[in-house]
Amino acid sequence: MQWLTDALVVTEARGASPVWRDARPVTLPDDWAVNHPGQSGVLWYRIALRPPKLSPSADRLYGLYVERACSALQLRLNGQLIHDSGSFEEPGSHHCHRPQLVPVPAALLRAGSNTMDLRVRGYALEELSSRQRTGGLSAVEFGPYELMAAHHARHLLFAIRMPEVMSGALVLMGSFMFVMGWFNRAQSYLAYFGALMMGWSLQLARLWATDLPFDDRDIELALASLTGLLTLAAVQFLMRYADRRLHWLNLALPAQCLLMPLSLLAAGTARLYAMTELWSALLGAELAIAAGYYLVQAWRQRSRQFWPMAGLLCLLGLSLGLGYGAQAFSLDARIGYVAELVPALGFLALGLRLVQQYGRAFQSVEQNRAELALRVREATAQIELNFIQLSELKVEQVTDRERKRIAADLHDDLGAKLLTIVHTSDNERISTLAREALEEMRLSVRGITGKPVKLVDAMGDWRAEVAAASPHLSVRNRC
Repeated sequence: MQWLTDALVVTEARGASPVWRDARPVTLPDDWAVNHPGQSGVLWYRIALRPPKLSPSADRLYGLYVERACSALQLRLNGQLIHDSGSFEEPGSHHCHRPQLVPVPAALLRAGSNTMDLRVRGYALEELSSRQRTGGLSAVEFGPYELMAAHHARHLLFAIRMPEVMSGALVLMGSFMFVMGWFNRAQSYLAYFGALMMGWSLQLARLWATDLPFDDRDIELALASLTGLLTLAAVQFLMRYADRRLHWLNLALPAQCLLMPLSLLAAGTARLYAMTELWSALLGAELAIAAGYYLVQAWRQRSRQFWPMAGLLCLLGLSLGLGYGAQAFSLDARIGYVAELVPALGFLALGLRLVQQYGRAFQSVEQNRAELALRVREATAQIELNFIQLSELKVEQVTDRERKRIAADLHDDLGAKLLTIVHTSDNERISTLAREALEEMRLSVRGITGKPVKLVDAMGDWRAEVAAASPHLSVRNRC
């Protein structure tokens, strides 16, 4: 296997072939932000390829592995085009994060020296919102195709395939959580966390989405503006999760999201990176303040979420720091891969935990609702029973009032007439019959209006009535 790091580089004049006599030597990897400041367009690299030690055979296959060619690559071997990664015109292709493997048949190799010309299209750092997409070319590896393919597959897994899977998982879970939070405003933090997950999936999409129908300027503005939206979602999630709602924050964060793209447009293409760096520092400070506030509140409340959230926030901060360091100091690409994937894994883990908590809370609410429904049914049954009892009591009261009315009519009308007959009649027999009728009427009235009494009291009343009626009985017997 050959590790090719020595090259000649020359700038391509638009529409013209490279002039190699003006080329200058460069050591790969070549970072345009360092070695070609302000360079935007196309550079040509020429690399001398030594022939393989073994004599090439017609069926022998070799491979050229290029870990990074930002943002589009064409490769010519001995003047013959053998690889073209995408469009060099706007809207162009973006392969900054995609490792590329070029099969090289042995029949194309010369027994002597071989010349590889690599045409790379890239952008100046000042025109971008992230150093990751600055133009550049990594070292080139050449060797047997099987070896290069295995090497390429490992890097492709972490650089492209896993971000694709993570983006899909974040979109699915984020959409689910956003819907839960939207329809359950008491847990609105779920909606903000879902929006954060979906926004981060778009950030990951820049790693594997290579051919978009938009100009590079529009893509860079969109990616920079997305950072403001992610900050809004993250800050609101932390504040709502700490059970704190601030009216001024609800107004300030959306206003900031509108102000950010306007300021980037006003800065112009030549100062896009500088303005993005200023915004990144401001947004990072906001996130740090929100995270600190949440941790303080969780510590004061003795929340069980303190340590898991503290660990996750520290891990996210460390991964973001590693990602920035990998960009600024050109560290190993694997560090950048890890820095890109760790936040997504952390979001998925926290999302699962939040969904689990929501499920437990929902189950508890359902149990309370079932208990409440049971108590409502019991109270309803008791109310129905009381209503029946009240209805029966009302019937008894009406019946009692009617009885008293009838008794009063008998006493006042019929009693008065019988009493008049008793005192005014000259006929002793008529007077006696009237008196007996009066007594029987009084007994009837007492039966109508009477209430239950003890047996002793009833026998006393009976004895008094018998004693009162005995003289009249003796008069009747004498007659």
